[in-house]
Amino acid sequence: MILRGNNKRLVSYLTNRTGAASVKGQVVTQTGDTYDESYVAATHVSNAHTDGVVLVAGIPDGGRVPVATHGLAEALFDAAQTPTHGWWATLASATAGRAARITSGSGTGLGAILESAAAGALADVDVQPSVGWDVDMGGA
Repeated sequence: MILRGNNKRLVSYLTNRTGAASVKGQVVTQTGDTYDESYVAATHVSNAHTDGVVLVAGIPDGGRVPVATHGLAEALFDAAQTPTHGWWATLASATAGRAARITSGSGTGLGAILESAAAGALADVDVQPSVGWDVDMGGA
């Protein structure tokens, strides 16, 4: 768990199972129903929930990646989505692992958007995933 100043968040170190290097801000979900401490990019169509946001880019597939499971994190928004302060972040339907904005929370929600930014950019979100991870929170 990491708790630093105003950047308070819960972090789990999870195994990247996306097939590519980690992407900072990617919205992720557990891999299947196994709770094996691994993740894939969340998709609007196939996932009923989100589990967190990737904090570090460039960690290869199979590597352990810090994922914010609750609290402040930068979520990566879809190229057609403009994050707007005060709105809610949810899963984008166009691109796996990207966020979209809606006016209020939903079952596929991620959390409140805390800053406005350009379309396709990273924006601060108060991560409140709809289902939490069932993993060891002690780190790698």
